[in-house]
Amino acid sequence: MNYKKVYEALYSLGYHSRGKNHGKNYVKFICATYTDFKSILDCGCSNGLAVRSFRKLEKNAYGLDISETAIKFAAEKEAFVPNCVVSSSTDIIFKDKFVDAIFSCDMLEHLQEKDVYKALHEFRRVAKRYLFLVLDCEVERNKDWIELGKKAHPELFKNIENLHLTVWDKQKWIETIVNETGFNFRNSYRDLHIFRKAN
Repeated sequence: MNYKKVYEALYSLGYHSRGKNHGKNYVKFICATYTDFKSILDCGCSNGLAVRSFRKLEKNAYGLDISETAIKFAAEKEAFVPNCVVSSSTDIIFKDKFVDAIFSCDMLEHLQEKDVYKALHEFRRVAKRYLFLVLDCEVERNKDWIELGKKAHPELFKNIENLHLTVWDKQKWIETIVNETGFNFRNSYRDLHIFRKAN
């Protein structure tokens, strides 16, 4: 899948445009429970609202998304969130050990398996201490965006039947993340899974 073209098309059709901050409750939990980090990168930041939530809680927060339209939306909607940039999670533009933590909410399952491994290697490179990863372990139920994509961009979407390209159960996700990053699994809160770098 050409992620950039597919998600540019979806965002142009209004994907995530309602401004729903579905990561907000996770952000509150993370900042209340894990106080020993100062900086965090949201991989797959979409409209930037989770970045804003982290910044409101006095974290030095950054965001990245593959879609230029998503980043423009973040800049227009939240003018005081300047730290969102266009980048792929499989080739993060930031330097080694750039942040204390990485946050990613319902993004990894949108990657093909080979790219999940690339993203996890990048997470290991960029994060010094924590991975806070919200994972969906099911095939997506809402196919409305795929149907809209097929109508608006039939060639681009002709072979796309699901946006969740890697569907693993919780245990498989945890084992893979531990094996690929070297971070230890610490805890789960709903669909959020916390990993801490091994000492």
